[in-house]
Amino acid sequence: MVEIESIEYCGLVYDLMVADDHSFVAEGIVVHNCAMIPLVEGYPLPQIPSAREWFERLEPDEQKHMMGRGRWEAWQDGLFTFDQLVTTHDHPWGPSAHVTSLSDLLRGRGGIGGVAIDPAALLAAHKETKSHKPAKPRTAAVDENDTQLLQKLLADVTDGDYLPATKKAVTKALLNLLSGGHKGFVYFDEDGELESVVSYENSGQYLKVTGLGLVYPQEKETLKVLADLADAAAQNKQGISLYVPNGVKQQYLNWGFLVQDSLSDGAVMKLPASDVAAFKKDPAGFGQKQAEALTAAAQAALADPAASFTFRTGQPIAGLPFSSVKMKSKQF
Repeated sequence: MVEIESIEYCGLVYDLMVADDHSFVAEGIVVHNCAMIPLVEGYPLPQIPSAREWFERLEPDEQKHMMGRGRWEAWQDGLFTFDQLVTTHDHPWGPSAHVTSLSDLLRGRGGIGGVAIDPAALLAAHKETKSHKPAKPRTAAVDENDTQLLQKLLADVTDGDYLPATKKAVTKALLNLLSGGHKGFVYFDEDGELESVVSYENSGQYLKVTGLGLVYPQEKETLKVLADLADAAAQNKQGISLYVPNGVKQQYLNWGFLVQDSLSDGAVMKLPASDVAAFKKDPAGFGQKQAEALTAAAQAALADPAASFTFRTGQPIAGLPFSSVKMKSKQF
């Protein structure tokens, strides 16, 4: 029995996740020198897209996997062009492509140069290769019951080559999760490497973040964590509260978070429960939309002498000749 893994719209059955120095048949997939061969006769080559068209139709994750980490980002940044990437433009597998029937291939024919191939042996080799394919990025919800995973991650971080600040933050979040009473999320990239970890506890009106360690402290990774925290907070109709260092305080303000308490080295910031649902829908754009709506409302209030406008504590109004202040109780 031959299991067909995937069939492309133009009648191709293939798998690109193989070494480029051999050809084989495995699970109904035919690859010649990491090229694609039609399994069914009758599909003329002009129906098949060019290499550029075919590659550009792939999902970004597929493109990244084929190019490898680093090269895909460089291509996206314009450091080299597609023409510099490939040498064959007419079709993905080059001008020597030919049609091979599945029945001939299963009888051991169809190897490059007419050399016989052993489907059974190559199937076993292919399955072994497939087991080492990178997985897609994944997120795991964790708590103290995931002791084995958390202890392994803690050991890996302790022995790993991380920046001191990164190691400290990741370790703190993992220890919180192991100590009990905390929940959180662990994030892995497409290679199965730890990307970030966050711990939190439910504290009254707010979901309080107790630890946040980002191996790659970039906007995309941070927003992914915040979106998951917003989803968890929404389930209990809570807001989000977390400590933010001074270096990234402005970024959180731009995302729509408010200053709850100012500290010497940062601030405790919050996202009120009333904002959680809207933030969850658009983490990257929520702050900008909120600022625009707030500014419009304030300007409308200023234009009407009889109108009143209420500020939230710590909420700046961009573009207006005044700003909000936090009053001390003794001033009343």
